[in-house]
Amino acid sequence: MIRGIYWLLLATLLSPAARAAAGDPVAGKDKAQLCMTCHGVDGYSQDENVPHLYAQSTAYLVDEMLEFQSGRRSDPVMSAMAKSVTQRQDLEDIAAYFASLPKRQITPTSDSLARHGRRLFISERCVFCHGEASDAAAPFVTGAPLLAGQHKAYTIKTIREIRDGKRRGDEYLLMQQIFRRLSDADIEAMAHYLAGL
Repeated sequence: MIRGIYWLLLATLLSPAARAAAGDPVAGKDKAQLCMTCHGVDGYSQDENVPHLYAQSTAYLVDEMLEFQSGRRSDPVMSAMAKSVTQRQDLEDIAAYFASLPKRQITPTSDSLARHGRRLFISERCVFCHGEASDAAAPFVTGAPLLAGQHKAYTIKTIREIRDGKRRGDEYLLMQQIFRRLSDADIEAMAHYLAGL
């Protein structure tokens, strides 16, 4: 069992998402003007179906853009937007800009739904990759996204897409297995908890 976990960690560390990209956030701000239309100048999206990008890791943002460019991930707007960035340096600069933005302070939610979501987040071992408070990814998984403060509707949509195989979560399909165990009410509770972090 320990050996299996060791190899899983090693493979994660060596994955493309885990390797940090080198980008210039100052140059990225100019190059990200079109991105800001939906994701906001400060990386804070006003549309609950469009994710916040502030404080995400550069490695995660680059990896997701490459997913859109390759067609492994598809969205009517983002697929075309990602393909319009033809230079790898531009991609890394844009990602570095959004990664450099500070996380917004959210008013914590501590109602019963958030407490249930927190219990699930811990018991299903989401903390293993995303960190216990979800304010930063676990230190050994560089490519794991920041989940704290994300729109509840977007998180629910993402979980369902991963559960249903419409979007890749992790390359070992661990998230898909976890999400298939959760009810719709459980998914809503987890998203509610994360939105309030």
